[in-house]
Formats: sequence, C-alpha cells, structure tokens
Amino acid sequence: MQNGTDAVWRPPGPDPYPNYKIACRNVTMAVFADTVNQMARDYLNPDIDSSHKIMDSTELKGSWDFDLEWHGRNIPSANPLTIFDAVKNQLGLKLEQQNFPMPVLVVDKVNRTPTGNPPAVAIMLAIPPPRFEVASVKPADPSKPRFMGIGYTGGSEVHMGGTLRSLIGLAYQVPFRSEGDLVVGLPKSADSQRWDIVAKLPSTGEGAPNTANGGRPRPPALSVGMEMLRGLLIDQFELKAHTENRDVTVWALTLRSGAPKMKQADDSERTGCKADFAAPTFGNIGHMVRCTNVTMGQLVENLRQMAGRSFDHPLYDATGLKGGWDFLIGWTPTNALQSLPPNPDQPAAAPTAADPGDVPIFDAIEREINLKFVREKQSIPVIVVDHVDETPVQ
Repeated sequence: MQNGTDAVWRPPGPDPYPNYKIACRNVTMAVFADTVNQMARDYLNPDIDSSHKIMDSTELKGSWDFDLEWHGRNIPSANPLTIFDAVKNQLGLKLEQQNFPMPVLVVDKVNRTPTGNPPAVAIMLAIPPPRFEVASVKPADPSKPRFMGIGYTGGSEVHMGGTLRSLIGLAYQVPFRSEGDLVVGLPKSADSQRWDIVAKLPSTGEGAPNTANGGRPRPPALSVGMEMLRGLLIDQFELKAHTENRDVTVWALTLRSGAPKMKQADDSERTGCKADFAAPTFGNIGHMVRCTNVTMGQLVENLRQMAGRSFDHPLYDATGLKGGWDFLIGWTPTNALQSLPPNPDQPAAAPTAADPGDVPIFDAIEREINLKFVREKQSIPVIVVDHVDETPVQ
C-alpha cells in the first residue's frame, strides 16, 4: 500500500478452513470500507445484488490501527464468526443496510443482439495471454493449516493452494465441489498431493494490479487470474486438456407434480435476485431472496453461487420452463448445517436439517417454489486432461 496506509493478510488460523485475518495500519475508514468490500464479498452478496456495497458513514476522521478476523460465509464452523459480528464485537462499529446516494448507469436503450464483428477483428485484437511474472510451486507443508483456493495477499502477490484436481478446476472455473465430475483423466496423485503456490502478478499489462483507486493496488479480474493459473499449470505441469461432452452425475432441477409456485415474469422487468430483508422468514432462515424475471438456467447458476457447498455434483436445468419467473425463496445458510464434511477433501451427501427449524436448500426448493432436485446422468461439457505431470518442472 502507499501513503503509509496498509491492510494486509495475517497468517490463517488453525482450522481446516482458514479464517480471514487482516491487520490494518494507518487506515482511514473510507479505505477500510473499500478493503471489506473486497475481502468479504461472500457476505455482501455480489452475485445476488451487486448494489450491496459498504460505504463509510462513521464520520471518524484520521487514520486508525486495528486487526480484524472472521469466518467466510460458507465455511463450516461450530461457532461461525460473521463479518457483521466481527466488525461489531472487535471494532465497536456496525454494518447495517441503508439507502445511499451514489452514481448509477441508467440504460435508456439497448439492443438484445449485438451487431456482427468486422472481418479479422479477432486477429486485430489478439493479445498475448497474461502470465504470472514468477511463481514458486512447492508441496504443501502437512504441519501447516491447509489452504485451498486463491487469495490476493496485497501488492503484487497471489497465494494459491490445493490438489492438482482442485487447481485445474479453479483454473477452468469449474464450480466448487464439482471437480470430481467435471475434470477427468487425472492420475491418483492429483487427489492426494497438495501444492502451495506463491506467484507474482505482472508489473504492467493485463494481470497487473489495478492502482486506479488512489494508488491502492487491487487484484485483476478473477477471470484474468484464472487464465494466469492455467498458464502456470501449462508451464509447470505440462498440462494439456480439451473439452468434450460426457455423461456425468448431476443434480437436475425438475418440476414436481402441480404448478410451480412462481409467477411468470413481465419480460420488461429487470432480471436478478436480491436479498429481501423485509420479507417474513420462518425457521432458521436469515433472510429471503427475491428473484425477478429469472430463467431457470439463471436460477441454477445463482444457486451454485449462493449455496454452492450444498451441491456435490454439477447443477442442470431439466424443468423445461421457458422465460423469466418471479419468486421468493429462503433457506438455512449451508455453514449452519451439521452434515458438511470436516474438510474440503471429503465428499458429503446433500446437507440435511440438524435442527427442526433448519431449511436446507433442497427442502426450500420443494416447499417454496414446488421444484425438485434429483440425481441423474446428463451429457454436459467436461474438462478431459490429455496429459499432466505429477510434479512441477524444476
């Protein structure tokens, strides 16, 4: 960070799923709000409602030193520590939902279908794929807490970890917990040997940290990071892969008997799902989610993002329902259910209620919108690994 302002990652906690820890030094409240926007995106529901953003309304002046620690939203824990509780109990501040004036982009008119591209545009716009400037790939230390996924550690450094299967799944943006179905052709060691990777982002060009916001470095877009991870796997593990359709086990969203408990949407409505804190809840449901003009394909995609840990296979729309739909749905957060695996390497069946008031996502789909998930085989695209080395290039 610049100008004496710093907010960095601390080492993770001892749990199989590490906590988020940041150490803020000489940080203004505006910078802190921006930091939490980046690091606690899972709580702010960016995939449900991108308008949820933390703004500084504290009126606290100057810069401050403090530490903050919390659990990720979908991380199983006997005593989950949310970002809301952490800010309240550790800092004496409060995160609450309010309307806040800010600039928005108003679309007056848009064509649903773009005009055709001019000839040879792909060649004219071609740029070299982004690559990490340098990377260290080592076997993970079994005595240290496991790290799985990708984390931006500030400045130009990125930390990645996991098995070869999980890293390939991450690089190709395979939905979490679907790597076993959607990445095939790997050696046995790809599920047992864990790797620890520290990489440096390029200093310029695509993939470089974004310093447009007052000089504070931000990570590149996730898709760019995944492209650089693919390049690293190609360079370090000689990865060669292609995509083809194969029959795999999926959770297929289907119709139950009777009509769905949803309303056909007006096509002019804005499409999307957002938390509705005013809607009445029941059981152990934190809040309801209101979806408008959402297709069943979009619902499947949203559920993978909003309740991904509940599904141990890919999701597939088999309802046959056309067009957009309006509905209200709510369920018990996945990390509150007790049937989850103790660590990400162990498979688990669909989460079930541990308390009479629990409403797992599978039950919510049936009771609230009269659809149903069933396990079946479907032909869908998978990543077929043609070749990969079991150890990185030395």
